[in-house]
Amino acid sequence: MPRVVPRADTDRIRRRRANVARELRRRKVLRFAEYLQPDYETTWYHRELADRLDAVRRGECLRLLVFMPPQHGKSELISRKWPAHVLGNDPDSRIIATSYNDDLAAFNARHVRRNMESREYAETFSRRSMVDKSVRTRTADRTTFFEVPGHTGYYLSAGIMGSMTGFGFDIGIIDDPIKNAQEADSPAYRERLKAQFHSVFETRGRGLARGGVPDRIVGVFTRWHHDDLGGYLMRLAESTGDRWEVLSLPAILDTDPQPYDPRKYGESLWPERYPPVVLERRKRNMPARTWEGLYQQRPSPEGGGIFRRNWWRHYDPADVAAWRETHDYDEMFQTWDLSFKDTGHSRVCGLIMMVRKADLFVVDCVVDHMGYTDAKDAVRHRSERWPEAYTKLVEDRANGPALINDLGSELGGLTPWPPKGEKLDSKEARWNAATPPCRSGNVYLPPTTVPWVDPFIEELAATPHGVHDDQADAFAQGVMYWRGDGHVLDDLAQW
Repeated sequence: MPRVVPRADTDRIRRRRANVARELRRRKVLRFAEYLQPDYETTWYHRELADRLDAVRRGECLRLLVFMPPQHGKSELISRKWPAHVLGNDPDSRIIATSYNDDLAAFNARHVRRNMESREYAETFSRRSMVDKSVRTRTADRTTFFEVPGHTGYYLSAGIMGSMTGFGFDIGIIDDPIKNAQEADSPAYRERLKAQFHSVFETRGRGLARGGVPDRIVGVFTRWHHDDLGGYLMRLAESTGDRWEVLSLPAILDTDPQPYDPRKYGESLWPERYPPVVLERRKRNMPARTWEGLYQQRPSPEGGGIFRRNWWRHYDPADVAAWRETHDYDEMFQTWDLSFKDTGHSRVCGLIMMVRKADLFVVDCVVDHMGYTDAKDAVRHRSERWPEAYTKLVEDRANGPALINDLGSELGGLTPWPPKGEKLDSKEARWNAATPPCRSGNVYLPPTTVPWVDPFIEELAATPHGVHDDQADAFAQGVMYWRGDGHVLDDLAQW
């Protein structure tokens, strides 16, 4: 017969499980969030973010930057549920939270207060007073403020440009301090924001005021601009030695993943909510610069870096087709960047270029993550599509010599670059040497309605600070060949 468990033992097991569950909610903000909101959706990156926030609360992480796409749950966890969790664990904590304006900051504050008044909060932290006495609120100088009854802790929310005088923080939160592209593209606003961070927000930190734990700052950003506050803080850290932990999460993984990112190439961040097909549609319907910044966390300078956005001219594809049919051009050639790594698929880029008088026309582009076999197939395919582009430049390093050897007798025209005996200068020197014909208006691209054109412009505009440089490398290699340079010329004045 089945063993009958006495009611007292059953109650004891139930209480033990309840105590364990309650302790987990106290220790882990994600468990608390799920208990607070049963339909709260979580995936792997929510767990990663929650672990970082738990470390900040314990004082194990002092500076955290989070870069995420819009509407992926960053504010819900960081600005609405986490402050309540912090004050539940330590009601003497002092929190200042900011956003791009007072209204959004107040909206977040109302959610924090509501969470602290909930039954779930009282059950987790055994603080009935938070429900019975509620919290005291007051609005002054367009800030929202409430205290924890019977303790020294409080929560203050304000717009990033608002007043925080008289208050200090153990934990400071900056949530999306830029409202839109207009603010992001304003140099004056960006400089005001940096000044406000240093002269007002940062000075509110209370140092080692409580138990020897330093004040902590969490910044969560949607990237609008390469020189936004998040980008500025990262660059500042590089020069000053400040240590900021960075959690950067692109909407679609199109680079080698960070150690904390378990995705494979092409996978979206939150496939249950935003599958790749949805994100690809958004990508098609917005400027490439906007997509790269807001969704991929790698904004480029407004005008561009080494290669400026306004340098490129555009041709009518009908003209190129006519020149091709009548052979009214001087030369066509291919240029390939085959930067393979030992493992996995690396980015490969191939460009087809046409020379006509003093102008260079980029008439086709292929760029993707490829293994060695796929790269050979790509060279074959472009050679079939553009048989006039007989010369095929392949950088003479890594797997380039192997590809030349494997395809040399099949295709012909595979040319190691640079020519034998010539020195290959640094990447940056080659990129700079490729800019004069672009700057003088002698380089043409197809219309921006051609799918590869906007990404090409954006990748070159991000050079030298972008994640990828394969298209810049292939382009610079083609320009060097066109000019007849086996090496980068020191004198660029001829252009």
